[in-house]
Amino acid sequence: MAFFFAAPSCCWAQNTSAVASQTFKVSVPEVVGVTVPTEVEVIHEATSGDSVTFPTQWWNVRSSTTRGAVAEFAIVSGFTHQSLVDVQADAELNIAIDSTTGTGQWQVSQGHDISSIADGDEMTVVQVVCDGTGIARLGLDVRMVTNPLHPIAVGTYTADVLCTVTVP
Repeated sequence: MAFFFAAPSCCWAQNTSAVASQTFKVSVPEVVGVTVPTEVEVIHEATSGDSVTFPTQWWNVRSSTTRGAVAEFAIVSGFTHQSLVDVQADAELNIAIDSTTGTGQWQVSQGHDISSIADGDEMTVVQVVCDGTGIARLGLDVRMVTNPLHPIAVGTYTADVLCTVTVP
């Protein structure tokens, strides 16, 4: 049985100097991602028709691509009553950049939107963009908008925020 060993790149010299090198490589794939906060529930004070404002939710969006990223946050159809699907309330979104790391510059391209279900505009969308690699901590404010002149039906209303991160 014979064994063969491949010798690393090196130099042998007697009574002189020797120089050798070894290369280390790291491949970083193109990755975008998002960290989602946990579900939030609040109880509406039934004595008033005031809108319901949720605590600011902190999302982290990251991109390893030098082309940057676009992060879009959307509520597709306002707040919907869980038992009475025809009963809805408008949704409002506001987004702000809290902090960033990396070489990319983050900016808010659409910071505020509010649905108008009565006018057929059910979708609410806000957006941030980045021109390079980095991570952004984003504060997302969500509000269920009600009409103070009209009481809302008793029950649970839900709205799902969808975050889509793409590479431009």
